[in-house]
Parts: sequence; C-alpha cells; structure tokens
Amino acid sequence: LLSRSIANWLLRRRQLSPFGACVNRRGGASAALLTDESAPERHSLDRHVGLLYRPEEADWQAVTRHFCRPELVRLFDTLGQRALMVRRPALEIGERLAGHAGDGRPCLRFVLYGRRGSGKSLQMGHVAAACRRRGWLLVTVHNAHLWMRHSRELHESAHRPGMFDTAGYGCIWLRHFYAMNQEILPGLRVTKELSWNAKESTPAGSSWKEVIDYALARPRYSCAAVQFLIDEIKLGSVPMPTLVCFEVANCLWWHRSGIKNDAIRRTPLQGEEPPWRADITAKQLTLLDAFKQLLDSDWNNGAAVMSVSPQGALFDRLREWMPRKLLGDEGFAYLDPFVPVYVEPYGPAEMSNMLNWYTESGWLTSEAAATDAGRAELAFLSDGNAGELLRIAGEW
Repeated sequence: LLSRSIANWLLRRRQLSPFGACVNRRGGASAALLTDESAPERHSLDRHVGLLYRPEEADWQAVTRHFCRPELVRLFDTLGQRALMVRRPALEIGERLAGHAGDGRPCLRFVLYGRRGSGKSLQMGHVAAACRRRGWLLVTVHNAHLWMRHSRELHESAHRPGMFDTAGYGCIWLRHFYAMNQEILPGLRVTKELSWNAKESTPAGSSWKEVIDYALARPRYSCAAVQFLIDEIKLGSVPMPTLVCFEVANCLWWHRSGIKNDAIRRTPLQGEEPPWRADITAKQLTLLDAFKQLLDSDWNNGAAVMSVSPQGALFDRLREWMPRKLLGDEGFAYLDPFVPVYVEPYGPAEMSNMLNWYTESGWLTSEAAATDAGRAELAFLSDGNAGELLRIAGEW
C-alpha cells in the first residue's frame, strides 16, 4: 500500500506519464516495440537502442541461452516466444570490436559492472552472438564462481605440480566449447606435439576436435587439454579473432574457497590438532588459472569481455558492485588497463517497452499492471533492475 501511494503521488506531482509515448493517454500499455532485425551484429546505436528483438534459433541454442538466467529461460519456454532488449552497453562494445578484429594489437579488455540483476550477462551474450556470426572463435566461461565452492573430481595435476585439476568441470567446459564452435573447430590444428603421459601424445597438426575427443574419453586430462588449447590461442595459431567472455571474473582472485576434500592434506604445524586440510585457492586450480591467462593482454587478435558481480565476492564484499571493490588490489592491477562499461538500470522507455511485452505475452495478467499507476509501481519496486522486474512481474 505504501509503495502504491508513493507511485500515485509521483504521478499527480508530475501530471504526466513517466513512460512517455509508449503509454496511451487514457492509461495502460501500448504495443511492445520490436525490431525485425534479429541479427545482433546489425543492431546500431542510432536505430535499435531500447527495442526488443527475437534471437534466431541457431544463435539462441549455441550462444545466447547460456548467458540467460535459468528463470528467464524457463519463462521463454513457458510463453513459447523469446524477446531480448537491445541496450547501449552491448552495442558500444560491439562497435569497438568490429574495428579491433585482425589489427594485430594486444587483447582489448572490457569489464561490465552494475548492480546484481542489471543485465550484465545478457549484454555479454549479445556481444558473443554478434561475434560468432562474424566468424570469431568463442571462449566463454559461466558459473566459474561455483567451481570454488564445490569440488568435482579434484585431484593433483600431473602436468602442473602443486596445483589441482577439476576433471568434472573440465569435461563440462570442453563439451560446451565444442558445441559453441563446432563449425570451425575441425579446421583448427595444433602447432606442437601434446604430451599427455609417458606413453600417449597427440602429434602436431592434429585437429582441435581430436584433442577434445581424447580428453573427453580420458577425463583425467580434461584440464590439461584446456590449457593446451589456450596456449594455442595465445601463440597466435588461430586464424580468426578470439572473443573471451568470463562471467563473474572477480572470483579468480579468491584467497580461500569452500572446497572440502580430506584427501588433500598438508604437513601439520607444531602443536596443531587434526584434521589438516590444505586451503585451495583460485591460483591452485589449473582450470581457473588457464582462463585467467586469457584475460591478460599478452596476446593479439582478440578481446576479453568480463563481468564483476557480488555473486563471486567474498563474504566481506557481498554488498559491493564497483569493479575496484570486487576485484581487489590484485585483480584490478592484473586487468589494468581495461574499459569499464556500466550497465545501468532500465530507463523510462526501456521499462515501458519491457512491461508492454510482459503484458502482450501474458506474463503480466493483473488489470492493475495495465494502468499508469500500476506500471509506475512496478517501475518503483524494481528500481529499473531487469532481474527484479522479472521476479516482481511474476508475482502480479
């Protein structure tokens, strides 16, 4: 009741609709504004910002859905239709990458930041889908912060002494990498012999697909295969540009983890009581360390787009959302220089268009949501946050 009263007071104060031309004069929603251009690489800042577009099925299955929240994917499946908003951060990054490809300069790095639920991953997905359609090689990492909380087949690395492999996560990522780049992987070749153990090796000139198939058949070597492929990218043996997308990149600089594995022990300190469990940090996981190498600027013909989020923050930084706070001193120094890209809350036109689509698709069914006062209340309660709007709209 209090929030509804505040919304009504704001409307009376302004004497106009906060949603501009996208709301009828008599109140209520008008038609959602969609663009016929479904190819993300053709979206432009002067014509498409704030409009909705329907991603093509191939782009959705290969790329875009991996950057969406599970509840958003379930919503699209329930409604039987999909619509994503074209926003300024993705277009600004896309324009910069279009001029950066193949120029031989060091890796260009972008860091998306904003409050949780603002849509950082969706912006990254828009950029990734556009680059895939331009023929780029995609290296995308999702939910890496969960690798630090739950171990999956953790064992000591045979290729990097003192570090640990997570074979389960390595296999999952290799399957994901192959599905996203299956059209171009058979044509990529390794430039040096890959030695797996004393008896088995993959000769130079073998395809990347052979390396992935070998690692999937022998999961113990999955993390080593990831490192081999990343080494090939950094050596410049890939003919096309490479885009690295890393969600919640601030988890790479965790100094402690929630991994519990009693099989990994250390020499006890004098007078210390058992059990003695070694602390596993991000630096000790070969899989995370391999991807961290791709975020450095010591390689050419590529770009890295990252996001920082409280999801990957330690307990003392759960309320932070600025890059400097989430990355810490070490992470900020490692990525510097980078281009910070702020993902702001929905503006009035974007909010109106999103509410119009929720109403047309049947996700918003309340009669109050079709009035100026109801829409103002939804905007007030969500504070322009895309994730909060999705949640609140489901409760109306």
